[in-house]
Amino acid sequence: MIPWLSRCRHFLVPPSLCLGGLLAFLGLEPKKKAKEDPVVHTIKQGILALQRGEYKKAEQMLHLALKMSQERLDTQAETYCFDVMADIALANNELEKAEKLFLEVMRRLLSTGTSQDDDAIVEISAKLANIYSKRRDDSKAEQGYQFCINTQREKISGLIGNLQDASLNAAEENSLTLLGMCMAMYAKHFIDRGKYREARDLLTQSLEVARKVFGETHPQTLVIRNDLALISTMLKDYKESIRIFEELVGSDAVSESEDLAVFMCNLGASYLANGNIGKAQEYCGKAKEIAKKQNRWVALNDAEGCLADIRQRREQMAKK
Repeated sequence: MIPWLSRCRHFLVPPSLCLGGLLAFLGLEPKKKAKEDPVVHTIKQGILALQRGEYKKAEQMLHLALKMSQERLDTQAETYCFDVMADIALANNELEKAEKLFLEVMRRLLSTGTSQDDDAIVEISAKLANIYSKRRDDSKAEQGYQFCINTQREKISGLIGNLQDASLNAAEENSLTLLGMCMAMYAKHFIDRGKYREARDLLTQSLEVARKVFGETHPQTLVIRNDLALISTMLKDYKESIRIFEELVGSDAVSESEDLAVFMCNLGASYLANGNIGKAQEYCGKAKEIAKKQNRWVALNDAEGCLADIRQRREQMAKK
């Protein structure tokens, strides 16, 4: 794999399974105009720390929230604390710890009557499949992803085939979004194993979901299109990858995007793979400038890697 190509990123977590939705599901959502519940407030602080990559602080906040939940004998709040603690462990690559916590959350939900095809159970199953994928336990990972996708497909079977024209209620939109997330996660599993055709099929379906749920110009939709273009590059379908990347960098929705440098660099890399050194130099150079302005250090490093390879390619051609 070309080293500076952006890695496939995960689909967004479904809105109803984010903080507000699951807190409501657990009966913890604060009432309007009422003082915010201290457990909810502490959990939110932990989630914000998690989003900033401050894992130690996030874990401290969730342990505090868990203690508060246990002191008031609130088992629903305890369950949610365990769920967020599992997310923290997974983000910090503590796979065994994350697995144990997710299994405990699933056990608790099932014991209170949550059905096996509930969206919350499916989301946890997808995260467990991700853990098994990271461990290279492909049998468990693929079994998990297939369960998630098949369960969600069955749930919205009446919408499949006429997705773009369908009118969705809140439950259907959530289930559909979760389906898209699971397909993108499964695609990432295949990408990591060099199975690009399987990944492309899944991401193509995930893109259809993203367009329906988020719209054509939403960042998540753009990221999936980026990943489809990357897969086309891996499959040596350079014409298709260049077409997608040119559409992305020429889009008004991307002009102010924090991912613009990534898209530019990937376009340059695709041109380089196709032998067009001039275009590769142009776009990787632009990517470097944009990354500097936006303080996007990973994208800057990728652009510099692309430019270094271009220099090496030119030197090799000069020797011939």
